[in-house]
Amino acid sequence: MVRGVLQDAEEKKVTGHSDLQPWLKELGNIVDEADNVVDEIAYEHLRYKVAQKQMWKKVSYFFTLSNPLAFRLKIANRIKDLNLDLASLNDWATGLGLQHRLANRLPEHVGIQQTNSSLGDPWMVVGRDKKVLEIVQLLIDSSNDQPLLVVSIVGMGGIGKTTMAKLVYNNELIEKHFYKKMWVCVSENFDEKKILAMMLKSLITNEKGHVNFEDKEAVVQKLKEKFVQKNSSEEIEEKNYLLILDDVWNEEQLKWDNLKKCLLGIGKRGGSRVLVTTRIKKVDSIMGAKHMHLDKLTKEDCWSIIRLKAFGNSPNSLELEELESIGRNIAEKCKGVALVANVVGGTLCNNINKDYWTSIRDDKEVWDSIENADGVLRVLQLSFDRLPIPALKQCFAFCSIFPKDFVMEKEMLIQLWMGEGYLQPSRKSYKMEDIGYLQPFRKSYKEMEDIGGKYFNDLFSYSLFQDAVKDSYGNIISCKMHDLIHDLAQFVSESQTLIWDRSSSSDTLADIQHLEDGSSSDIPSNIRHLNLISEEGMPKMEIGKLRTLFSRVDVFQNKLRNFIKVRVLSFCDANVDIPADIQHLEDGSSSDIPLDIRHLNLISEEGMPKMEIGELCTIFSQVDVFQNKLRNFIKVRVLSFYGADIDELPAFLGKMKHLRFLDVSQTRIKELPKFITKLYHLRTFRFLDCWRIKRPLEGIWKLVNLRHIYFNQQPLMPARIGRLTYLRTLQLFAVGQQKGRQIEELGCLSQLRGKLEICNLDMVRHKKEAMGAGLSKKATIQELQLVFGKKRTIQDRQSPSSEESSGSEGRCKHDEDILEDLQPHSNLKGLTIERYCGKSCPSWMLETKNFLKNLMFMTFFACPWLESIPSLSLSKEAKVEINYCKNLKSIADSSLQKLIIKKCEELVGVEVGQAAMKSLKEVHIKNCGKLENLSMISKLQSLEVLELQQCTELKMIGDDAPFTSTCLQELNIKNCYSLMSMSSVDGLSSLQKIAIICCGQLKSIGEDLSTATCLKELTIWSCDGLMSFPNLHGLSSLQKIEIIDCGQLKSIGKDLSTATCLKELTIWSCDGLMSFPNLHGLSSLQKIEIGACRQLKSIRKDLSTATCLKKLTITKCNGLMSFLNLHGLSSLQKIEIGWCGQLKSIGEDLSTATCLKELTVKECNGLMSFPNLHGLSSLQKIEIGWCGQLKSIGEDFSTVTCLKELTVSWCNSLMSFPNLHALSSLQTLSIRDCGGLRSLPSGLPSCTALEELDISNCDNLISIPDDLRRSWSTPNLACLARLKRLTIGGFSTKLKEFPDLGLIGSHLEVLTLIAWGEPRERLLDQIQHLTALKFLGIRDFDGLEALPNWFGNLSSLQTLGISNCKSLKHMKAIRCISKLESLDIHGCPELKERCTRRSGSEWDSISHIRNILIDSRWIQREGAPIEFAALFFPLLKQLCCCTFCPISAATCCTILPFCDSNITALMPLLQQNSIKVYH
Repeated sequence: MVRGVLQDAEEKKVTGHSDLQPWLKELGNIVDEADNVVDEIAYEHLRYKVAQKQMWKKVSYFFTLSNPLAFRLKIANRIKDLNLDLASLNDWATGLGLQHRLANRLPEHVGIQQTNSSLGDPWMVVGRDKKVLEIVQLLIDSSNDQPLLVVSIVGMGGIGKTTMAKLVYNNELIEKHFYKKMWVCVSENFDEKKILAMMLKSLITNEKGHVNFEDKEAVVQKLKEKFVQKNSSEEIEEKNYLLILDDVWNEEQLKWDNLKKCLLGIGKRGGSRVLVTTRIKKVDSIMGAKHMHLDKLTKEDCWSIIRLKAFGNSPNSLELEELESIGRNIAEKCKGVALVANVVGGTLCNNINKDYWTSIRDDKEVWDSIENADGVLRVLQLSFDRLPIPALKQCFAFCSIFPKDFVMEKEMLIQLWMGEGYLQPSRKSYKMEDIGYLQPFRKSYKEMEDIGGKYFNDLFSYSLFQDAVKDSYGNIISCKMHDLIHDLAQFVSESQTLIWDRSSSSDTLADIQHLEDGSSSDIPSNIRHLNLISEEGMPKMEIGKLRTLFSRVDVFQNKLRNFIKVRVLSFCDANVDIPADIQHLEDGSSSDIPLDIRHLNLISEEGMPKMEIGELCTIFSQVDVFQNKLRNFIKVRVLSFYGADIDELPAFLGKMKHLRFLDVSQTRIKELPKFITKLYHLRTFRFLDCWRIKRPLEGIWKLVNLRHIYFNQQPLMPARIGRLTYLRTLQLFAVGQQKGRQIEELGCLSQLRGKLEICNLDMVRHKKEAMGAGLSKKATIQELQLVFGKKRTIQDRQSPSSEESSGSEGRCKHDEDILEDLQPHSNLKGLTIERYCGKSCPSWMLETKNFLKNLMFMTFFACPWLESIPSLSLSKEAKVEINYCKNLKSIADSSLQKLIIKKCEELVGVEVGQAAMKSLKEVHIKNCGKLENLSMISKLQSLEVLELQQCTELKMIGDDAPFTSTCLQELNIKNCYSLMSMSSVDGLSSLQKIAIICCGQLKSIGEDLSTATCLKELTIWSCDGLMSFPNLHGLSSLQKIEIIDCGQLKSIGKDLSTATCLKELTIWSCDGLMSFPNLHGLSSLQKIEIGACRQLKSIRKDLSTATCLKKLTITKCNGLMSFLNLHGLSSLQKIEIGWCGQLKSIGEDLSTATCLKELTVKECNGLMSFPNLHGLSSLQKIEIGWCGQLKSIGEDFSTVTCLKELTVSWCNSLMSFPNLHALSSLQTLSIRDCGGLRSLPSGLPSCTALEELDISNCDNLISIPDDLRRSWSTPNLACLARLKRLTIGGFSTKLKEFPDLGLIGSHLEVLTLIAWGEPRERLLDQIQHLTALKFLGIRDFDGLEALPNWFGNLSSLQTLGISNCKSLKHMKAIRCISKLESLDIHGCPELKERCTRRSGSEWDSISHIRNILIDSRWIQREGAPIEFAALFFPLLKQLCCCTFCPISAATCCTILPFCDSNITALMPLLQQNSIKVYH
């Protein structure tokens, strides 16, 4: 009766009859009560069966609540009440005009026939290729010098922004360009601490160690560490990253500024990128992003998506022809919204009924609303409304309890559905009349797990789920929901789901606010699911009908009460952003807060009130909810404390007779309480990673309904588990010798599925026991792991010898016999054999037996006596991995595709049979130290990937013939030091990558690579014996060449002109290289690095066609005399030239290099001329050092208006300097140790952005320009107003006039003053008003006997360095400088004696200073040694007079602060403090 009316109500609800909501709500309440009644009856039946033998006190039993008579009377009254309620409900339905439909049977849902694309995302790439490439190029473009480039993808919901971001994220160019990638779904709540924590979590998924994710500073510091790495020169360098911020809604500038400040301190400044997806245009301006608007798809693109979803990759031509016109009309109505096309295509999937397609096309009310604010949601509801059965709708609506972007694990989700009662096993299947379900009539038993799997796949086919992640066998293991689909799930749950988070802004709880003490609540009474993320402002709650509770807070502190009807209780970890709904209810207020709530998810307990939740069925929480906050858990069905901070489970949980799911994984509980064995309805029990539990739970065999048990510790293996005949999941079975723990326990578990590991097989006593496990009958086991005892270590397993005892021989025979009788079912897909001591494999592995025909993965691990692997009958895609099998000698004929051999120390050779020669596609051999010959490699006809590593005795790969395989794509050979020859790579047209590293004896890799037209990467490292190189002509796909440390190599091909796709060319440390290939025509070349090629005299001059060249580095080529013509290189951004002693010029004209940003020239002593810099408007950095014959550095800086850093040092022939008047952006100017310079450059007053100025040790400097002299009278010289760091002095004694240093602005923090002229004391007096100084160094003040009294005014001074002040005796002036922490005195003999610790006359003046260093010897020191380098870094940089090097404070790498004569004395100190010396 009710079912027939319900069918009519559902149809009318779809058509918009809102007056049916109260009736449906009441029906739901009655169904819940009926479900509880049936559940209690079933529980009582199970309890009676288990406990009937224990009823020893009948009188006492009569008066218990378990008295059958009393129980029957109670249940009878409840059933009577239910019948009255149903009759009343039926009368109500009649009044609403609901009709009785024919519904005497409920057709079984048989699922959707999957198309080729139904479980994929066909809309991922349709119509977006060009846009993806455009964004990728923008992100990897190094010409953009912003400290943090932000790119935004803006568009309406569902148009494909996130999909576009995923395509960019997974792009091959992105993968190569960025050191790390991070993805964060932001959603409505833009919380910088959460975003940073999620960034870090994505990087440390597999790392050990605790990180406090609530501590923002600790998280930022950990992130910084992730992007710092040592380079090949052992120097620390920062790495770049790509951060995706998906679904950003933030419109507050301050929030973004706070996050940006943190991001700027992480990784490489200027190299990292942020990609944002958002629906809001304002986000662009807030984040300063480059706007990339995402247009709608074309009608044709939408039709492509619909066709692919509905028909798959191979549609029936007749069906397609009949429905194409209708489908194109539907595609047009999708208005270019990709998500709509995808979901509608899923709705049409495999449905060839023309009327059905027409009905969707003609739903005018829905399609007309697509342009409205919620129009897309209404169109998406089409898919939900056409789900064929109510249970499928329930399963989808239940997913609204999860936060957006939540990863839903398939297995867990199905078990949650099972706990909610959505999956009911059936014994019959009926032919379905519904459109789209045309499966034939059949009769079969279907288990709940199978039904859940069908539901999951169908929701995927309907495109309600997406982002599938698959395991190695092709099974989906997890998925997500699109944020709009999540909105749909919340919408269709009919306000039954409530999500609480005070940090979010949502309309979900607009009706539930401002309830003060004593007030009544307007909170809807139909709420069934509650998700609590934050407890701030959370009121007391009477929620007796709650079915689901998710929580991360401690809800047992008198805040939630009466857990009578809870079905799902989980306390799992989740990073979520969920809106706030219930606010401002204080203790003592009366509350109607949702009485019908069924599901609650608690994420945070802050501000959480007490709650009465007697009807609660589902609770998720990560905290200890047993501290008097939640009580009366009697009717909970799913209880998960995954990761919760709890020590024990309270005894009242033993009364939870409705419980189906219990998870206590990763908690701190010390034992599993015995009351768990009374939870007779329990179907899933998880206790993974419970390391404090030492003993197994006794009596678990009483849980007669248990279907899934998860644990990963052998000592916790329950006894008598064979009695659990309904068990489907048992991932670990630890064999014991006690009764109830022997391997025969597995014999009765015929329905096990998934993965099974059986360990301690050495405890199996004889073959009969092994046969008792019945593995050959377990058809649904997918992956099997057989482990022969954990006590036998790898070191114990040596190859047998003549001295072995008979006991060892007996162990070998034992293992062989046991493994022979552990034959699995032929359906098995994965098999691992570990610590097996037999010499041969069992007979059931033989190809003739055909038992392993479905096997896709096989592993032998630590089987040291195994001598051979027989011919196996495997699947066509099988993979075989062999680890630590020391005595393995041969691998027989097997039709495997992938072979992996690792750490087989005794393996001398590998031979395979004819079948493997035809089928093998991948060979990976690593750490096989005695392997000498691999002649079989060249005979493998289908080989695609060959990888050899650490095979130190390997002398030959293949035979004299070339590789037979024409499919070889990747050749990777590393650390094969003895390798002398290998099969020629000539003629391998499919080859894409060659990497040969550390093969010092190898002389040749072939003569001709011209046919390798697909080759993309060629890497040769440390092959000292390599004398010839193959011809590279014709390699049109080649993108990267890297040749390093090949000392005997004399040439690299003859011609690279055909390598038109070449992007990177690196040649380093090839001392024998004398000629260089022609680079003409390389229009794609972006990077050239040539270094340490000492005999290289010239490089072909024509680079004019390399219009894409961005970086050019040539260093340590001492024989190089002529240079490339750089004219026409308009994309060039960076030039580095160093240690080329014979090089006389660097091109003639750089005027066309309009994108050039950095120009560095070092140690080119023969360099006499410098290229013209006119027109280089993008140039930001010029660095020139140790060019002894260089007389000028260009004539004109007038167009170099963006220059920020100019450094010239140790150029003694330099006599003049260009005018600086145009350098208004200059921030750093350093002119040091230029002995020929006679005058400062003019134009210095125009450099108003200067922050660092170093003009020192120019011995012949005798004059200053007129413009600087005219500026003397101006208070706070404009060019010095922003100065923070200044080093000045060391000029000719003839220089009599110089600007008063007292005119410097107040920002100066670091000053190094080098005396010149007379009187020197007057120069020192000029700085007495610079009270902001933190670091001060003075040098060469020979006549100075005492520090002036005004030194005490330098109240901010932290570090003081004094060098070569030979007359200095007195330091009393620094006594009152309280912040002074470090003092370094060098070359001051008078002062050294007076500062003797405790006894010196000046000791009292300096004793308060924490760190005192005199002539490289610590006098007083506090803190770790490394602190010295960090503390003295700014001062040492200013004091430097003899080095030219990259200095990084972040790495604590500083330079020698004094002259050459002191190097020897200082070296021990510098090494002690991790200070590197560049000299």
